[in-house]
Amino acid sequence: MRSRYREERTLVRGLRRLPGQDRATFKKNVTRLHRHFVQFNVDVSEICQWLMGLKPGTDKHGEETRPFWDFLLSPESVIGDTQESQLDTMRLRV
Repeated sequence: MRSRYREERTLVRGLRRLPGQDRATFKKNVTRLHRHFVQFNVDVSEICQWLMGLKPGTDKHGEETRPFWDFLLSPESVIGDTQESQLDTMRLRV
């Protein structure tokens, strides 16, 4: 279980032990959190790679994926005259 992407620290504040928590339990919890974080990165990268494999110009691409990619890459051509902020909102919903 290794991510192809560099790990980043995304926690806003430092990790601290809970009151009364012994050091061994704290370290075990930190290790578990780190494993979950790394696995999340691996899972997301695999999903992204699979999704990018469906884009036009690849072997797996079929005509059934064209509407999705047309919308994702250039929503203004699919939707028509819409403000940029609304396009971003629609992309996020998709």
